Formats: sequence, structure tokens, C-alpha cells
Amino acid sequence: MKVDRIFVHSLLVLLLFLPGCGNSRDIQNLAYVTALGVDYVNGKYVSYVQVLNFSNIARSEDSVLGKPVPIWIGVGDGQSLSGSLTEINATSQYPLFWGHLKSVVVTERALKQGVAEICSTLNRNREIRYNILVYGTKDNLTDILTQKSIFNLSPLDTIMFTGVQMSSQKSFLVPLNGNHAIANLHEKGNVYDFWRLLFRE
Repeated sequence: MKVDRIFVHSLLVLLLFLPGCGNSRDIQNLAYVTALGVDYVNGKYVSYVQVLNFSNIARSEDSVLGKPVPIWIGVGDGQSLSGSLTEINATSQYPLFWGHLKSVVVTERALKQGVAEICSTLNRNREIRYNILVYGTKDNLTDILTQKSIFNLSPLDTIMFTGVQMSSQKSFLVPLNGNHAIANLHEKGNVYDFWRLLFRE
């Protein structure tokens, strides 16, 4: 009888240490970041995150061509790229989920500050994968991140997310794979020139 009581008490104590689902997040209550823009203006990093509504993106039999797909752009600035992303997190109505990040667009001004800050910030987030596409640009990031797809298809069907140009004899929007950028970032004597690769004239 005493052994049964000790067993029951031990079991109750062990149940207190079982992990629960208190920290789980509902998928409908997340903001899914699909693209990141990085700029450097007046001594501060300015980051732009593209958030898509996946209810209009999923392909189904009753999907209608021509129906506009909303794109939201969040903007934040800070002394570091991490600080600018933290500002976006603080003002977002939903928690940002980075697991669907597919493209990073970096301006010429940000590239002149070096890519080490960008790579180290992105590598700190465990949700971001290494197979993202990295682009360089001299254009306005808001214009790039709000581009519409043909027939108002999903923005994920645009060139920025596929990394290829259809029916083109001369490709001039060729991205750099994120894992190649990280692998060659600190290699001395490397022929990798980010400036040359991202800004093909």
C-alpha cells in the first residue's frame, strides 16, 4: 500500500515537468515573411519585410485569376540590421515567421557597408534557411517588394522568388544563392566578388 502511494506521488511530480503546448503558435496568427529588403540610409540600417496573405496564394480549384493578392510591407530602422528587424517585430500585429523567407534584396548603399552584418544577422535566426536568393539593386526597395505578378497570380511566382528568367536569351537578374555567399564570405584569395556578382552591368 505504501509502495502504491509513493508510486502515485512520484507520477504526479513527474507530470508537473512534462512539456506542454503553452508556447505553441497558431498558424493563422503569424505574419509570414517572404522577402527582406536591406538598405543603409543616414547611418542607419533600414529593413523592409514583405508579408503575404497565404489564404489568397494557395492554389485551389475555385481560385480566380485577376483577383489581386495583397502585399504588406513592414519598415524598421536601427543602428544595426538586427535592431531594425527588432523594430518591425515590435510594431507588427502578429509575430513574424521567417521560415518562408525566400529572397533578400540588398541595396548598393548597404553593400558598401559590407555583407558580414547582413549574413551574421540572418544566421542568428534558426527559422531562416541557407537556400535563400540574394539580389543587389540600385532601385527603390518598396517598388521591388510590391511588384505584381502577371494575371495577379501569387507574388511567389515572380522572378524574384524563382531565380530564373523564362524565355530570356540574356539573363540579367541572376541571384546569388545564400549558402554560396556564406561559404565564401571569409575565404581569403577567393574570386568571389559580391559587388561584381550582384551588380552585373
